[in-house]
Amino acid sequence: MIYPLTVSVCGGPKTGKTTYATKFPHAFLIDFCAVNMGMAHAEVLSERQFGESHFSVREQFRRFTKDPEGEMKKRYRFVKTWDEFLAAIEDAKAYKAELEEEAKKAGKELGGVWLVLDDSYRWRVFAVLRWLELQSGKTRKSGKDIKWPAEAEWGLVSQLMTDTMNILHNDFNLVLIHRMKDEYIKNVATGETIIQAFPGGINYTGDITIEVAKEDKEGTGKKRRVYKVIWNRFEDDCSEESTTRIEEDVSPIELMLMLKTPGEYI
Repeated sequence: MIYPLTVSVCGGPKTGKTTYATKFPHAFLIDFCAVNMGMAHAEVLSERQFGESHFSVREQFRRFTKDPEGEMKKRYRFVKTWDEFLAAIEDAKAYKAELEEEAKKAGKELGGVWLVLDDSYRWRVFAVLRWLELQSGKTRKSGKDIKWPAEAEWGLVSQLMTDTMNILHNDFNLVLIHRMKDEYIKNVATGETIIQAFPGGINYTGDITIEVAKEDKEGTGKKRRVYKVIWNRFEDDCSEESTTRIEEDVSPIELMLMLKTPGEYI
């Protein structure tokens, strides 16, 4: 891999974040189980049988592949624990090895394999529980009734996520899916939303951050999908937020090339 890419995809509910992420080349998606997190409390809702992204991913495979059930088995994992997350990574590596063997036999270049983590909020809760496991020596699906991370220790949770990303970059390009949250200035709501990204700052330390939104299509009464580029490392001046807005439906590769991502990185 010449240079491992990190792309963040954010947006409000039902805007098409997962659908878009599934379109990255050779995408392998890890769907973290639903979670609850509050004041000194975190838990995975492990009674769930399907992940929040299950339908979107299956629908994409149904529409664009010949064997959707086979693709689900090869390229989608619903995880409920950190250990299941690690096992899913091994499955992703096996999927990549299979693709590499097929490309070698065909005499072709494979290109990047993209690992999608959906979403970073749920992944953070998993990281919190993993950190608590490491402190207590016990496997946990809940953070109830145990010592909660002190303020200074939250950086260690973020470091666990960052270290994991660095390891994943040995094999994959990464797509992180993020939620949006209400914006407050001096404890007053602005009426706007901003990205809620984990680990903290990844929306500006990664390579590209895209907001997927749906807006009214003028005069039709229908919705259209637009892409707002929040951050682009490959801008001439990457010290400033990007203001690029793309109103046509483009694939992730087309979008990255439009944003001057070097082709050999992709």
